[in-house]
Amino acid sequence: VMTVATAADANPEIVRMIPDEDDRAVFVASATKQLFPITYSAESFTIDTPVNLSIEAANEEATSIDVSRKIDGVNYVAVVIATTDCTPGAVVFVNFQTGAIAKRIDGLGYNPDGCAFTKDGQYLIIACEDDREDRTCKPAERHGGSVSIIDLTDGIANATLAQDYKVDYAEDSEPEHAETNANGDVVVSVQETSDVLVFNVADLPLEEADVTIVHQPTDAGDNEAEPDGLFISPDGSLALISNERNGSFQMMDIASKTMLGTPHIVEEDLPSGWYVDADKSTKRTEPEEASMVARDGKLYAMMALQESHAVIVYDVTDPAAPVFDSIDKAGNDWELDVFVEGEKNESNVGSEGLTAHPTNGIVFSANEREGSLTMYSASWAR
Repeated sequence: VMTVATAADANPEIVRMIPDEDDRAVFVASATKQLFPITYSAESFTIDTPVNLSIEAANEEATSIDVSRKIDGVNYVAVVIATTDCTPGAVVFVNFQTGAIAKRIDGLGYNPDGCAFTKDGQYLIIACEDDREDRTCKPAERHGGSVSIIDLTDGIANATLAQDYKVDYAEDSEPEHAETNANGDVVVSVQETSDVLVFNVADLPLEEADVTIVHQPTDAGDNEAEPDGLFISPDGSLALISNERNGSFQMMDIASKTMLGTPHIVEEDLPSGWYVDADKSTKRTEPEEASMVARDGKLYAMMALQESHAVIVYDVTDPAAPVFDSIDKAGNDWELDVFVEGEKNESNVGSEGLTAHPTNGIVFSANEREGSLTMYSASWAR
């Protein structure tokens, strides 16, 4: 539909729809430490006055967000805060309707990243990456990362850290993102070891026996998956897993914790001449954040392609046999993505964040490198 440049330095990484609303969304800008509300229609959108997050420390950055369903009439935005000096992270809860800071909790796991509210609003699940590559100050003896679980059962004002479950079964078992369903199931991507974790909040506090590790298969060329984005289908039965390293995605049956079909390589469906980071054997398209929407008896999966300035859509009604549906460009200046031999050829747009309204057909991509948001509409929204 359209692309709008964000304010200076307000490069959007994560964007989310506001549950129970048909015309509001929000994105976080790490560099400016602000939340930017969005108001949209089927034809256009505006970026509204930002909310300052009162993150004063120079070593703190806002890495991710999620938005709750309405709790006593209020949508709360959970803003995850990581530090650059390898100290524990934090989370700030913001009243979306007023912009007021409702609560801050410190002492999470290290370098928290993706997060997700449970559908009943009783918990917030935070994947704490503790990434050795990004944080060279991480001690050699500290393996993996953790999953921090915030207890919201007594309300946002009384929220507490219920558990920081260690994910340290390997040196680099570093959680990346989390998603939940209405049954209380939680799926967490663990990128460097190509795994996903599955557990249920009914089993809190977690012990090792409560968590299932599902290893992601390699592609036909034996390239590791390295899962990044996740999304759970509207009926709660299927998880969509996007794999950054080998440029694939695959569906998982949550109840049986079984991978369905084989890894589907996104690049094979790109139109002729579409941009990829062609000087690399892996991470050529980099599927990042993902979403799913059900419509007219069909289930659609979509992913932001970081290195291919695009959002791509598949029909996954048969989750073991995805069918390409459509693709469209992200960003204002995607034409600047031109391959130059011997140069660094990552996309200038860098479409990473993704959110889709469950019913009205509107989708946003957050284009971090360019500093823009692109809005798309499904055929039924036009």
